[in-house]
Amino acid sequence: MKLIALGSVHGNLHALEACLRDADASGYDLMVHTGDLAGCGPQPDECIALLRHRNVIGPRGPWDAALAAGDDEAPWVPGGAGAQRLAASCYQWTRRAISAASRRLLASLPFEVGRMEGRFQLGVYHASPIDTRTVLMPGSPEARFREVGDASASSVIVLGGAPMFFHRLAGGRHFINTASVGMPADGGGMTGYAIAQIDTGVAVTFRRLAYDAQGAARVAMERGLPAEWVSASGASVMDMTVGAV
Repeated sequence: MKLIALGSVHGNLHALEACLRDADASGYDLMVHTGDLAGCGPQPDECIALLRHRNVIGPRGPWDAALAAGDDEAPWVPGGAGAQRLAASCYQWTRRAISAASRRLLASLPFEVGRMEGRFQLGVYHASPIDTRTVLMPGSPEARFREVGDASASSVIVLGGAPMFFHRLAGGRHFINTASVGMPADGGGMTGYAIAQIDTGVAVTFRRLAYDAQGAARVAMERGLPAEWVSASGASVMDMTVGAV
């Protein structure tokens, strides 16, 4: 089974469409997202509608939950006071712009998406099987991975909470974190997604590709959003492959 895992889309339609085109060209059996479909980017309704049309399933993230509930404050983001101020500005814009239909869809997202694939139980979460905010990092201690993994019945755990790609085997479980589609932490006008080939083992590939970040910035400016969240567009496409473990 070939699995495509999309990280946080955050309302960035340009990045999402680039990932979908690339995934369609190579083919897959199942596509999932890891939540945080809206917030920050200028096209939340379009992203939510496209993923629904494509039947891409996935769990809720903290931005989804906050927007669905109509919370007054933006969720916490890493990066300090400046990043939080920018997130707050984008969140308030999204609260005003997002449709009622999109809110209902965000409210319907589950905490976990799971299915059986051969001898592997797949579990998809936003940050971890504990909650939507407990984030595992690639350098977290082995004991921490085991502790968090024990909260799930899954042997393959797909996450999107950390701002980078990684694949880690701990306590007999595969932890696959896919970086954000819409707000890639390393910038450079790149987006990407994770590919997991789940058969007798689990082989993971992280796909990086350029997208029209400048186009996304133009839409953000036209719709009244600050454009700092999107980087200048990049030029190269590269694969980073991690062997089966």
